[in-house]
Amino acid sequence: MKDSKLLEILNTFNKKEKKDFGEFLAFSAPRTRYEVATTDVMRLWTVLETLEKNFKQETLDVETIYPLVFPKKAFVKGRLEKAMSALYREVEKYVSFVFYADNSSHNNKETVGFSRSWAMLHLLSERQLHNRFENTVERLRVEVKSVGSKDTQGYLQAYMVEYADNRYQEQYNTKQGDVNLSATLDSLDTFYVVARLEHLLTLAAQKRHIVIDVQQQFEVLPHLKNIIACKQLSDFPIVKAYIEALDLLLGQGDWLVFRQSLEQAHDFLTFEQRQTLCAIERNHCAALYNAGQKEYIHLLVDLFAAHLEAGYLYYHNYLIPSTLLNIIMVGTKVKRFDWVKEVIEKYSDKIMSADEVQEITRINWALYYFAVGQYTQALDALQSPYKFKDIYYELTQRRLEIKIYYEQNAFDMCNSRTEAFKNYLFNWGKKKKSDHLPPLVFEGNNNFVNMVTQLINTTHGDVERIAVLKDKMDNNRTYGDREWLLEKIEGLY
Repeated sequence: MKDSKLLEILNTFNKKEKKDFGEFLAFSAPRTRYEVATTDVMRLWTVLETLEKNFKQETLDVETIYPLVFPKKAFVKGRLEKAMSALYREVEKYVSFVFYADNSSHNNKETVGFSRSWAMLHLLSERQLHNRFENTVERLRVEVKSVGSKDTQGYLQAYMVEYADNRYQEQYNTKQGDVNLSATLDSLDTFYVVARLEHLLTLAAQKRHIVIDVQQQFEVLPHLKNIIACKQLSDFPIVKAYIEALDLLLGQGDWLVFRQSLEQAHDFLTFEQRQTLCAIERNHCAALYNAGQKEYIHLLVDLFAAHLEAGYLYYHNYLIPSTLLNIIMVGTKVKRFDWVKEVIEKYSDKIMSADEVQEITRINWALYYFAVGQYTQALDALQSPYKFKDIYYELTQRRLEIKIYYEQNAFDMCNSRTEAFKNYLFNWGKKKKSDHLPPLVFEGNNNFVNMVTQLINTTHGDVERIAVLKDKMDNNRTYGDREWLLEKIEGLY
């Protein structure tokens, strides 16, 4: 069987390795789907094991093996080849699992396939199967380069291939020529830049919501940009988009340039990369709106609608509760009530919080009823207060209840709830630093409570007092439910 990769590799196995592989196959084969019957694969191995001294290709051919594997069966073209292909895949699994401690518990078959091929590279090098090694390296290079959009894992794989070739060349290149170091370093730089940018993006986003000291991590950014310029990596769509996104998060970027980079890079990005960058796009749009550029609220709703349709708001097939909350809140602000109602009805079973789905859905309906002016229904939907694990729903519930009582002129209940909310925020302030509410979240809710208290204690028509309240709102934009508070201040005239 000339040029049989399977037989050439099996011929390098010692007696113990063949015995171990047989035991591995007996466990693995019944649990694997092939293009041929599992029994065909097992019979092929039994025959080869029996002829272990004759693994060498020149002593085995189809005419010899076929009747042994398929006794008293008519010859079917390709049947033996399919069985050999399936057996080779089992050899790959065995090599990666036993020799290189890879259990192949990856999420996608491309990663599994690469992991096994990379493990085979080491075996081919170690067993000095030079032609097989060189062919496998070249195949993996082509496969890695052919992927139009790469995630960080893809850039790591490109480096791993070049590194494996470098190690091989250093060991067996007796001419002391090129040992593939340049290609290895180039692929390492690309992987490092993409991975570092990706981690920095995550840190910068976390910094907005979590009290963490990450300044030291960003001090490397100028050095990173030097590498990008030196290696001309800005030609990579993902690198350009990540840099624009990072500059935006750090307050140094241009919103329109970032959106343009995202649009240009779209077809070259993986789904997960688009998901990350689209989240940054939404968050920055929300920040522009919160900073007073009210026209951005309509774009924000459009982005939520488009990203929901595209699947970018899903994580592990579910919606994060706070994401759904944001959709409902911005949707009601622009009075797209039918769309908000449709979202609640369509996506309530997609919430990533199995033990709180009913309570979260109640709050969502309460927000909807409040927005359309049905305050009694909103209060009924709230029912008795519930302590949420999701802090944003907890805060929303408390503010919403206060707003309902205010709208119903039930000021005694409103006062009672504001006092309870003050105590709640005070207790948060006493927690250890790592458990604190993000500063802006704490400030916004604390300001909300204080302003509601002042609203209740302000007499209608007290122009001087109303002007003081308006000045407070104008001088500090950090208020929870800011638009509602401004509307209530105007209502005091």
